[in-house]
Amino acid sequence: MGKRKAAGSIVLNAMTIVITLLIIISSLYFVRDKMLKNAQSLGTALTQSYATEQQAQMRMFEDYLDIGSQYVNELIRSGADDKEIQNWMVDYFKKITKLYGDKVIDPYAVIGGKIIAVTPWEGDDSYEYKDTEWYQMAMADKGKVVFTDTYEDAITKESIITSSIALEDEGAVLAMDIYPSKLQGLRNVLTEEIEGNALYLCDSKGHLIYAKTPWNKPSEKLDEYAHTLFDNVQKGYFASYDDSFKDFNNERRGVYYSQMENGWMIIMTIPFDTLLLGKSNVLMYGLLAVGGILILILLFMFVRDILHSRKIKEADRTVSILSDSFYAIYRVNLKTGMYTTLKNAADMDEKVGMNGTYDHLLQMIETVVEKGTYQEFAFCFSLDSIKQRVKEHIADYGGDYKRRFNDRYKWVNIRTLYNEKISSEEVILCFRDVDVEKRQELQYTLLLQETLETNKKSAEAKETFFSNMSHEMRTPLNAIIGFSKLALESGDMSDKNKEYIKKISFSGQNMLSLINDILELSRLEAGHSRLDYRDFNLEECIHNISGSFEAKAMEDKKDFKVNIDIKNKYIKGDELKVVQILNNLLSNAFKYSDAGDQVLLEVKELEYRQYHKIRFTIKDSGIGMSASFLNHLFEPYARETHFSTKSTIGTGLGMPIVKSLVEQMSGEIDVESKLKEGTTFVVTLPFEVANAQVSEEKKDEKQTENVLQGKKVLLAEDNELNREIATEILQMHDLKVICAENGKEALDIFQSSSPYSFDLILMDMQMPIMDGCEASEKIRSLDRDDARSIPIIAVTANAFSEDVARVLRSGMNAHIAKPIDFNVLQEVMKAHLK
Repeated sequence: MGKRKAAGSIVLNAMTIVITLLIIISSLYFVRDKMLKNAQSLGTALTQSYATEQQAQMRMFEDYLDIGSQYVNELIRSGADDKEIQNWMVDYFKKITKLYGDKVIDPYAVIGGKIIAVTPWEGDDSYEYKDTEWYQMAMADKGKVVFTDTYEDAITKESIITSSIALEDEGAVLAMDIYPSKLQGLRNVLTEEIEGNALYLCDSKGHLIYAKTPWNKPSEKLDEYAHTLFDNVQKGYFASYDDSFKDFNNERRGVYYSQMENGWMIIMTIPFDTLLLGKSNVLMYGLLAVGGILILILLFMFVRDILHSRKIKEADRTVSILSDSFYAIYRVNLKTGMYTTLKNAADMDEKVGMNGTYDHLLQMIETVVEKGTYQEFAFCFSLDSIKQRVKEHIADYGGDYKRRFNDRYKWVNIRTLYNEKISSEEVILCFRDVDVEKRQELQYTLLLQETLETNKKSAEAKETFFSNMSHEMRTPLNAIIGFSKLALESGDMSDKNKEYIKKISFSGQNMLSLINDILELSRLEAGHSRLDYRDFNLEECIHNISGSFEAKAMEDKKDFKVNIDIKNKYIKGDELKVVQILNNLLSNAFKYSDAGDQVLLEVKELEYRQYHKIRFTIKDSGIGMSASFLNHLFEPYARETHFSTKSTIGTGLGMPIVKSLVEQMSGEIDVESKLKEGTTFVVTLPFEVANAQVSEEKKDEKQTENVLQGKKVLLAEDNELNREIATEILQMHDLKVICAENGKEALDIFQSSSPYSFDLILMDMQMPIMDGCEASEKIRSLDRDDARSIPIIAVTANAFSEDVARVLRSGMNAHIAKPIDFNVLQEVMKAHLK
C-alpha cells in the first residue's frame, strides 16, 4: 500500500516535473519568440528613425544646393564673371562649412565649359566632367537636386558622394562633394548605443558609406561584409523576425534595416545573446526567473486589460454622449439592403422597428418629410446614391431638411457616415435636431442680405448724388468759365473790368478743381478708377507738365528748375495718372511757396531687374509743414494751419488722391518737410520699357487747323447759355454750327439732312424729351451710310466713369466733360475728323 502510494507520489511528482519542465520550456520558447519579435520591431523602428534623420540631413544639403543654384542663376543672368561667381560661392559655402566642419564639403560649378571651384583643383583643366555620374544625372533631371552613390574621387582618391543640380545656362551645373568619413552629423546619427550592436550605412549599390562596429577591421573587409549584408537584405533573407547570420566571431546576430527614398539603406545587427538577456547560464537564469516572468507577464496583461477596459468604457461614454445628440441612428447594410435600428425616434418606434428593408425605412421617413423635399431626399439617400458615394470615398455626406414632429415642422440634419477601414459594406444613417441653429443661421443670412442690399442702395445713392452734383455744378461753371474766356478774348473792356473777369475765371477754375478732386476721391474709394497702360514718351510728358508751370513761375517770381536723367524715354504706363500726380504735387509746391523761393522737379530712372523704376522728386523752399501735420497729410480734408504769410488754401483732397494713385500704380511716396524750410516729395513708380517708340509725328498747327475750317457741326445742347458759348467759340474757329435744344430735335435735324451734310455731332447727355445717348443710338440705327460713320462726341456735365461707359455703349466716339476745355475739344474733333 505504501509502495503504491510512493509510486503514485513518484508518478505524480514526475508528472509535475514533466509538466513543470514543459511549462518552463514552452515559456522559454514563448519568451524567446516574443523577445525576437519585439527586437525586430525595435530594430526596425530604430533604423527607420536613423533613416529619417539621415534623409533630413541630406535634404538640408539639397536645400543648400537648391538655394545656391538660384543665386548662381541670378549671377549668370546679371552677367557676372567667373571670379565674381567664385567669390560668391566662397562666401556662401563658408557658412555651410561652419555648420558641418572643415573639409566636409567641396563645392564647385561648371559654367561655360569651365570648372569654378571654391578650392581650386589640381588638374581640373583636363578633368572630363561630362563623363561623370554627377554631371550626367544633373543633366538628365534638370532643375532637381540629385545625389550620386559613393565613389572614389578622381583627384583626392577619397570616398565621396556628390550632390548636383543643373543651372539655367546651357550645360552649367552646380555641384558639391560630400566626404561621409568627415561628416560629424552622420556620425551623430549612427551612435545609438546597444550592447554589441553594429550599424552600417550603404548606398543604393551596397557600397559602405559609414559604419560603427565592435570590430577593428580594415575598411575593405568591412565594405565587403556590408555589401554581403546589403545583398542578403535585398534577397529577403532577413524578412522574418528570427532570421539571423554569423558574424566575424561566429556569433549569431539579428538583422534590422530600413531603406531611404534615394535607395540608401541603414542596417543594424544585434547579437542574439544580447537580445536573449545574456549568454551565460541562460537556462538556469530562465528557470529561476520563469515564475517572476510569468507573474510580470500576467501583471502586464492584467494592467493592459484594465487599461483597455477603461478605454472601452471611455469610448462607450463618448459614443453615448455623441448618440444623445442624434434622435435616430440606423446601421445600413449596402450589400443586403437591410437596416438595423441603433436608436429610434419616439414617433417611429412602431413604424420602423428594430430592423427591416432600407426601402421600408425610406417609406416611413417619407411620411414625416416636408412635401416638396422628399423627391430630392429619396434620390440623395437611395441605396444607389450611397453606394456611389462609398465608391468615391465620401465618408461624410448630408444636409438639412424640414421634418414633422407631431403637428410641427422642425429643421433636422441627416448624415451618412462610413469608415472603409472598418467596413465598406455598411454606413451609419443618423438624424439630429438642428432647428434652433438653422433658424439662427437663416435669420443671420437674411440680416446679411438686408445689410448688403442696404449697402448697395447706399452706394448707389452716393453715386447718384455725386453724379447729380457733378452735372448741376459743371453746367453753370461751363457758362462762367466760357463767358469769362469770351469776354477776355473780346478785348473790348477796361483793364479794371478785365481784372474782374480774370478773378471770376480763376474762381470758376478753383471750383472746377474742387469738383474734380471730390469726384476723383469718390472714384478711388469705390474702386472705379482703372489704370490705362499705354506706351508714351516720358520726357515729352515731363516737358508738357513743366511747361504749364513755367509761366506760373515767371508770374509769381519763383525759381523753377527741371532736371531729367532717364535712359529710356519711351515707357509703358498710365500717362494721365502720372500727369495727375505731378500736377497735384507741383501745384502744392507753387501754392505753398513765396516769391523768390525755389521749386525743383527732378526725374531719374532707376534700373531694377526687368522693371525700371522712375523716381520723381518735387522739392520747394516754401513754408513747409509741421511734424505733427505730416502724420495726417494723406487724410481727406486735412489741411495745415499755422501762422504764415499765406492763408490755408485748398480742400485737403489733393494729397489723398495722389497717395491713392501712387498705391494703385504699385509705387511709393515719401515726404520730408520742416516749417519755414520747405517740403520734398519723392514718388517712385515702376514702369516697363516700351517695345516700340511712341510716334512723334505731328502735323504743324497750320495744317491741323485746316482740318476744322469750314466743317459743319450739329450741336445738341438744352442749356441756352452753354449753347451760346459753344456756338460762339466754334464759329470763332470757322466751323458752321446748327443747334438743337434736345436729342429728339437733333435726331430730326440729322434725319432730314442730306447724307454727309454734317461732319460732326456734339451731343449733350442730359436733355429733355430725348437724352443724348438715346439720340445717338437712334442716329446710328438710321438706314444711311453717314449715320454709322459720322463722329459723335459727348459734351456733358456727367463726368463719372459709368457715364463715359454709357456714352461709348450708345455709339458715341468720345467723351468731353464740362466745363469744356476748348483746346481739348479741338484736339478731339481734329482726331476724329482726320
